[in-house]
Amino acid sequence: MTAPTGLLPSAAALADATPVTRNRVVDLLRAAAILVVVLGHWLMAAVYVDRDGDLHRADLLDLAAWTHPLTWVLQVMPVFFLVGGYANGLSWRSARRRGATYAGWLRARLRRLVLPVLPLMAFWAVLAPTAHALGADPDLLRIASRASLVPTWFLAAYVVVVALAPLTLLAWERLGWGSVVAGLALGGLVDLVSVRGDLLAVGFLNYVVVWSTVHLLGYAWLDGRLSSTARRLALGAVGLAGLWLLTVHGPYAVSMVGLGTDEIDNAYPTRVTQGFLGLLQAGAVLTLEPLLRRVVAHRRVWLATVLVNGRIMSIYLWHLTMLGVLVAGSMALGGWACTAYRTPGAGGPPGRCTSRSWPC
Repeated sequence: MTAPTGLLPSAAALADATPVTRNRVVDLLRAAAILVVVLGHWLMAAVYVDRDGDLHRADLLDLAAWTHPLTWVLQVMPVFFLVGGYANGLSWRSARRRGATYAGWLRARLRRLVLPVLPLMAFWAVLAPTAHALGADPDLLRIASRASLVPTWFLAAYVVVVALAPLTLLAWERLGWGSVVAGLALGGLVDLVSVRGDLLAVGFLNYVVVWSTVHLLGYAWLDGRLSSTARRLALGAVGLAGLWLLTVHGPYAVSMVGLGTDEIDNAYPTRVTQGFLGLLQAGAVLTLEPLLRRVVAHRRVWLATVLVNGRIMSIYLWHLTMLGVLVAGSMALGGWACTAYRTPGAGGPPGRCTSRSWPC
């Protein structure tokens, strides 16, 4: 296919120009994970309008405790760090062979991550004061802006992990699986100090420690250290056993998404449980790698994968803002599609929803 003459090649041109040596499963997992994130956030945000026309936000995880184990599948941030480890390990080794500097390599990697944040910040810098001046409810505006900027927490953590990639790759090359064990042990120690000492700030170290450990699994994948199905199943089994012991029989919450009501929140700050979740998810998706290779070999699937990856930062950064825009549009239409009624005599979130309620 002839490439278009525009400034940027089309998704079809990029798909057709893909080298045969590229591991397309990496791109497929990244694209699938971002779609799961969007779907999960949109479904969990149980926004509804009551009989009086007031807007409320509940949380699906609070309303339905049976959904908590589902977060072991739907909390897919570990998948991003897995594929990030694969991609960053490959990129840094290529840079080393070319004699490129660390500063140049890091600048190129961060440009793709940081620049897309600027339009989002500019959007809210204009919208928030404008909406306030037009009489928007300050509380609702504050909730909307904070929720819309939640994706930046992951980006901040990922930027630090990418910056440390040459160091963590060196640790992997010298220590192998010992570096993963050490990372999980250090993450557990951080939690111990944080929880027992009631030192929340200490717990934030695990944004780097735990996610860097999951990043190491991408290096293992890249180096063929997880090439056999037996090893992949074993990795997943270790992750499952660790999660089971720490949550069902330990002090950590079952939900991998923070609720704010748990004694030990797994997400704020990141806890060592997320590291074991990374083992579980890495073992699971890599066990499926042969199947995924066949799936992504189909041109339509690969074209869709390229298309999503080409817009992945925009999708991730803007999906909660777009949810807010839809809710605002619903309110302008009198609460259409968000109307929910409480069961008579019941308090709190709605006990049932009308047939036109979404996503309450």
